[in-house]
Amino acid sequence: MPASDLFSEHAAVHGEEGLSPALAERARRTTQVMVERLADERVVAEAVRRTKAVSKYPFEWGGPGLYGGHAGMALVLCYAAAALTGEAGARRAPALRLIQEAARHTRKAPLILPGLGSGTTGMTLAVERLAADEPRLLPVLRRLRETLSEQVLQAPSRRAGDGVSPGTYDVVSGAAGVLGYLTSLTEPSSREREAAARLLDDLVWMCDPREGRARWQVPPRLMPGRDRAEEFPHGYVDLGLAHGLAGPLAALSLAWARGHRRPGLRPAVEHVAAFLLETSDHDAYGRRWPRWLALTPSGAIQERPPQAGHESWCYGTPGITSALLDAAEALGDRALRAVAVDAFEAALRRVFAGHGHLVSASLCHGWSGLLIVCGKFARAGSVAARSALPSLVERVLDACDAANPLLVKEFQAPDVYTDNPDLLDGAAGVPLALWTVSGSIDDEWQRSLLIR
Repeated sequence: MPASDLFSEHAAVHGEEGLSPALAERARRTTQVMVERLADERVVAEAVRRTKAVSKYPFEWGGPGLYGGHAGMALVLCYAAAALTGEAGARRAPALRLIQEAARHTRKAPLILPGLGSGTTGMTLAVERLAADEPRLLPVLRRLRETLSEQVLQAPSRRAGDGVSPGTYDVVSGAAGVLGYLTSLTEPSSREREAAARLLDDLVWMCDPREGRARWQVPPRLMPGRDRAEEFPHGYVDLGLAHGLAGPLAALSLAWARGHRRPGLRPAVEHVAAFLLETSDHDAYGRRWPRWLALTPSGAIQERPPQAGHESWCYGTPGITSALLDAAEALGDRALRAVAVDAFEAALRRVFAGHGHLVSASLCHGWSGLLIVCGKFARAGSVAARSALPSLVERVLDACDAANPLLVKEFQAPDVYTDNPDLLDGAAGVPLALWTVSGSIDDEWQRSLLIR
């Protein structure tokens, strides 16, 4: 069934111009309560304590991190002012308190890595937004931007002979996330331009078309965790937007679209886009992608049934099609654009048929991440995406419950749900997604996910 038919009922109920008044009011009330709790230090501290007690993985919250710290929370409260009151300064005090707390943490543990999720780039992005309303932060912003450039330029080479570690090139920690931010600056300094060129050259090198073993393959010695090494004894290719090949594709494409020109940049974009198309397969709903591709001892892609994956921002079709759409727009490739749109609409059909594996409201691998990607495709002209937005908003809101400390419970395992305040994995990112789709705030914060 075509996506436009599948969602015609929702389009008829809500209209194509936006959310119904009742749904918009429900979203406003829900985010109001969520922000009040996120701004309450005692509520957040108790939620963190509870999460640490039940989490299957080591869990830390706080500090200068954007994805899981005070910087990200400050960003949320800053946007809350415009979304909930229409006054930029209405929540300035709690946002400033949080960014000051993030800065205090850097005195004990300085930011020494440039990454987006927990490094200098993320802190800079948050301070940039706050400084738009609070000029006293402009000197801090200048110092952060200078520090970021120097960290990139002084870092050791990211190039390796036998492949790469995801953390060196991905969106969360690596070159793709940092590059996405640097190329978004409207008036970059000379050092920022140099830093962007360094990252571009490294990513172009990784994505360079060549014979033999592809440089983006992850060898066993660089795998993140013993379990991954046991599953992929000869290495693997990560395809996702968060940690995989779609991240560099998005970053390189956005750089090209923003006027950056480096040797080999356009061929690299074309090569990665072609590789992603070649490694997709189809199910009853349309084109899709697995999370990872296993390799044989020779470095060839191993033939095996694809893994069922989340239809989310971090992994699966939505994040990958977002990167493919960036590539299509950068290259002016109408055929690639059509493939990206068709594949995303297939993901929507899959999700609404109950096969999306989305079990929480979060940005990373939940309903909110799918929602912002859907908003991107709606702006790109997909009627199906535009029609699906109200239904996805409802799914996000249905996953929020005022009986929970932060309204959102983050899924870790069938019997493990946590009260996580993180921007990426927990509650804090959910209001941002809802406000953006409703038009209450701008989408500049989506640079934190390499979604533009």
